[in-house]
Amino acid sequence: MPNSSAKRATASFGESAKYAAMVSTLLIAPLALLEFNANARGDGMSVDSIAMMGFLWAIGFGIIWLLSLIYNRSQFEILSKSVVLVLFVFLVLALAIVWAGVIVDQMPCIIGKPNCI
Repeated sequence: MPNSSAKRATASFGESAKYAAMVSTLLIAPLALLEFNANARGDGMSVDSIAMMGFLWAIGFGIIWLLSLIYNRSQFEILSKSVVLVLFVFLVLALAIVWAGVIVDQMPCIIGKPNCI
């Protein structure tokens, strides 16, 4: 008889990835609109801007996905150990600090300040 708990954990694993993709897209959409609006009189979004939005999306995806795995930790045996759970929480905090740092650093470019780096 197959293990039904492994099947349930796999379904939740995929569902948490879908949820993380949707939420991270919603987080990045206003920033992308600001960037597109700031560069509307020029050539539109540059490759650098698209790469930055992709990087921010990936970090946001990682944060939301790890948070959903932590929330559903009862379905995953490895997350029931407190050491692994603490490592996941520190990883989420580190990713959130990187995400916020990139936003703070690049906000003048996103809102269209000329000669930003």
